[in-house]
Parts: sequence; C-alpha cells; structure tokens
Amino acid sequence: MGIIDRLKDRYYQKSLPTKAARATAASVRNLDEARTVAILFDATDVDERKRTLAYAEKLRKQGKQINVLGFISTADKEATFSFNFFTLRDIDWAQRPKGDQVTNWLKKEYDVLICLFPRTNRFTEYIALHTRAGLKIGPVAENTACYDLMLDMPASAGPQKLIQQYETVLAKTVPQAV
Repeated sequence: MGIIDRLKDRYYQKSLPTKAARATAASVRNLDEARTVAILFDATDVDERKRTLAYAEKLRKQGKQINVLGFISTADKEATFSFNFFTLRDIDWAQRPKGDQVTNWLKKEYDVLICLFPRTNRFTEYIALHTRAGLKIGPVAENTACYDLMLDMPASAGPQKLIQQYETVLAKTVPQAV
C-alpha cells in the first residue's frame, strides 16, 4: 500500500463514527414490526433495479414508509429516476459518499436498513454506519459495527436472493408476534 493509499485510508477511518448511528425509537426485531424501511442498493443493472423497486413497492403496499437510495456508477447530470441515487462523482477521494441525496438520506431515522449489495465496499459501510436505524441488515463487512445481521453471499447474488435469504434468517431467529 502506497503512501497515498494509506493517507486515504486514514482519512476514511477518521470519518467513521466510534459507534454506529442508531434510531432513537425502540428498535424492531423483524421487518413486520417496522414502519420505516431504508433500502440501499446497486442500481447500475436495470434488471436488478426493477426487482429492488418492485420489492420496495411490495413493502409500501404493506403500509411501510420506504426510502430507497441507489448507487449508479455513472449517470448523466440530467438523468431522472423514480428514486434517489448517487454516483461515483459523489464519492470523494477517501471513499466517502457526499452530495444532497446522501445527506438527505442520513438525516432521517429508519426502523430497518436493508443493504442489497452482495459484497461490502467502503461507501456502503460508511452509509450503514451513519444511517440511524434500529435494525441494520447487509453483507459481511470489514467493520462489524455496520450491520446487526450480515449475510455472506456470492458476489453474483442478485437482490431477490439477498431478500429471500435475510427474510428466511429473520423468520428463523426472531420470534414472530402471534
């Protein structure tokens, strides 16, 4: 690792909170109890984007308030989507996401955060650590404070597989209210 990479890493590490952000309301134990759900996903692939947005719509129909933040590697400045998104241009040299969309996302509180990236990276870890949510679900991360439930999935896993896996795990580990 060169001196510039070490410097970037040092600034990235200093920008992380000592404790993960948490919602001030009582934390939920499963998705059924959640009223507000945040979904962070890779929106670069059109098919995966459609599947994720369909899942978000399914949750909306269940009466949940959904906030979706997608990552698109490159997009035109005039590009419009039905969801909030950020691009590589919004990630600074120390791998921290910036911009209005990310700032607005981090201002809100959620009952559940779902990260639908199959593999972790610095900007998803940064967002997960700074998002105020009672229950955080995502991929296995280098920083163990990122998520309460971590899924070890192959890099080729799509959002449908990730959703199915975390719903299965939650159903088996968290007692459902009868």
